[in-house]
Amino acid sequence: MTTESDHLYELLPVVYRLRDAERGEPLRALMAIISDELATVEADITGLYENWFIETSDEWVVPYIGDLLGVRGLNTIKTTSFSQRAYVANTLFYRRRKGTAWILSKLAKDVTGWSALAVEYFQRLQTTQYMNHIRLFNFMPDLRDTNGLNLIEGPFDTLPHTADVRHINNRRGKHNIRNVGIFLWRLQNYALVDADPRQAAVGYGWHFSSLGNPALLFNEPQGEGASQEQQVGAAIRPLDFMIDIRDYQEKYAGQPNPPVDSRYYGPARSLLIVKDGVDVTTSEIICKNLSTWDRPPAGFVAVDVSRGRITFATGEEPTDSLKVSYNYGFSADIGGGPYERSERMAQIVPGVIEELAVGAGKTYAHSPTRSQIGRM
Repeated sequence: MTTESDHLYELLPVVYRLRDAERGEPLRALMAIISDELATVEADITGLYENWFIETSDEWVVPYIGDLLGVRGLNTIKTTSFSQRAYVANTLFYRRRKGTAWILSKLAKDVTGWSALAVEYFQRLQTTQYMNHIRLFNFMPDLRDTNGLNLIEGPFDTLPHTADVRHINNRRGKHNIRNVGIFLWRLQNYALVDADPRQAAVGYGWHFSSLGNPALLFNEPQGEGASQEQQVGAAIRPLDFMIDIRDYQEKYAGQPNPPVDSRYYGPARSLLIVKDGVDVTTSEIICKNLSTWDRPPAGFVAVDVSRGRITFATGEEPTDSLKVSYNYGFSADIGGGPYERSERMAQIVPGVIEELAVGAGKTYAHSPTRSQIGRM
């Protein structure tokens, strides 16, 4: 039977192997020892190559690569229960990427786990215009831009501001040449798919939340190609949602096969309504203030993203079923939620611990009391 240690032996001419077999194969035993040493050398050479890269290096090499990059706070770890590999790899990623604001946003997100956005306030300063290089967006705000005015003083504010020389570290002044602000969203978005909404007291209205409580609808973060506002898992602004629906309906009005997704609504976006097993299309959605549960016009379904409510037109209520997919906001993976919880749950052993006989003529004539349940 040929083994891995016979690799060198098989390279010898047949005549030598025949004569070796006549003498009890002493040459084969020698070549096996040499093959083992050769395998050790080959493994060492392969390991030297892999140790050039943070993704494939041995754990003991990680602090040395970090030292070459000037990464501080690394110590050699004897066990493999914890690795600082990602810390060094992220440092490589940060230094290869261009753009200070983008790196600050990425770094803040990696450190905190929250959605983050870095803002360079010098880009939002009002400037005196040079006639050969006019930049109207840095001159005067457009008071007819309702959406821009709705974003003022927030992380997505694009209106020009006069310089504020007060310190940014005490939150008194922000808009200055040297100032950079980092915005963090402590509430995370959690996606629910095909959830059962709760019907409201009015028969034509529903809550997105299965608990029947008013709840903000959150954005499902999109990739870097989307706008900054859609790259964070924050609450959906009603005005932006209204603009999104309006622009979609104006752009694709009368077209036979419009795209199924707008910026916020659709199967691959932040919310979706499925009525009687059929998706409600973006062309049928209308953004509306449903604080008093107003009905939409015929042919439309009204959505209030700030309260998490849905209403249907007269005679257009669901007759069979209603399902919703949406994102809600919460601070962490606590309690029930659409995340993996099996690792943090105690093992449940099937079987009855104690059986209580309830009913007429039984030990308990009525349902067990709370104290009785506590003793189970």
